[in-house]
Amino acid sequence: MIDTHSHILPGVDDGARTLQQSIEMIKMAHKNGVQSMFATPHYIQYEGYNEVKDNTKIFKWLESALKEENIDIDIYMGHEIFITPDIVTLIEEEKVATLNGSRYVLIELPMFDVPKFTEDIIYALRIKGYVPIIAHPERNKKIIDDPNILYHLIHLGALTQLNLSSIGGYYGQDVKNTAQILAKYDMIHFAGSDVHSLNPKPMLVEALVTQLTQLIGHQRVNEIISHNPQAIIKDSALAVREAKQYRQISAIKRLYNLLLSGL
Repeated sequence: MIDTHSHILPGVDDGARTLQQSIEMIKMAHKNGVQSMFATPHYIQYEGYNEVKDNTKIFKWLESALKEENIDIDIYMGHEIFITPDIVTLIEEEKVATLNGSRYVLIELPMFDVPKFTEDIIYALRIKGYVPIIAHPERNKKIIDDPNILYHLIHLGALTQLNLSSIGGYYGQDVKNTAQILAKYDMIHFAGSDVHSLNPKPMLVEALVTQLTQLIGHQRVNEIISHNPQAIIKDSALAVREAKQYRQISAIKRLYNLLLSGL
């Protein structure tokens, strides 16, 4: 698996606190089937988070430590950028990092809202040649209530990243249900651990991949955890499956299906 979202960079956000903790988190990931990881520390405008220049120094320090420890895993740098109207400017001024310096940009939405300017941001990024990836949309309250909000954003040009542990119920049943809907309706393009600490639950990759495979099949899972992330690493164009609009089954039809299954 290629983990497209993690907080393994030490001492920069609410993720790994120390270099040693970073190393232990990466060891845990590697043990659980992760071959490559993107270090995506938070960036929230005006909140004092590290910019690219400072994170690059820490990233190189971590890379060097991994070589000394003989940990055979590739790491790449990026940011998880909290959505702001200034995002294009922040990228062009090299204050925030795209994923591995590519056209792909990891963006975080507020947990309880989808700002009105989100569509404008997607459009502005695409015009400039960037591809926005919406981090863990299954955890967004508005999208939980209406998955077709995400369907619309995808059709505007956004891609998405699932927290793999959402499939296992790590964030609760509502998030799990939404994760399953988004996966089944081809509204997921990448997966990540979003790991912040040595908590092993987000890193139970093999078990979580098995659950996702049972839901959508091996080929589609391989696209999400391996094929699609390679496009980020190579900074190449990516053709993805067309998202499907979510159509909720009515209570009457659900009862009818249950009755049929009991015959």
